Amino acid sequence: ATLMELEDPANAEVIDAAVEQELVDYVDESITGLIRENVLVVSEGSAWRIRPVDGVPTIEVYSRADFVPAGTPTVEVPFTRVVENWPAGAEQLSVNPDTPLAFAMPGEVLDAFAAIAPPDPA
Repeated sequence: ATLMELEDPANAEVIDAAVEQELVDYVDESITGLIRENVLVVSEGSAWRIRPVDGVPTIEVYSRADFVPAGTPTVEVPFTRVVENWPAGAEQLSVNPDTPLAFAMPGEVLDAFAAIAPPDPA
């Protein structure tokens, strides 16, 4: 986008709008994919691990195995199961921590995801 703007500064506004829309579409597609797929939940034994992240009790999940740090135990479950079985004491969900696709959300936001996610078939 920067190169295109340098070549033709008169189109800077149009280019910025197109880049912004592409980002919105990418984020929407990524989140929709996450909601409808399995995730890898960091675990301790058979329980999902809750650990403080910046002082907030957090559940960490990964959308792909290659994002999981080596040696980190995980369990694969549908994202909807994470939403439906949100553990007491967890206040935040961290998705793909320490990756370029990392984001976090408060646990109470998961209710909105539950409303649009397909039911867990298991």
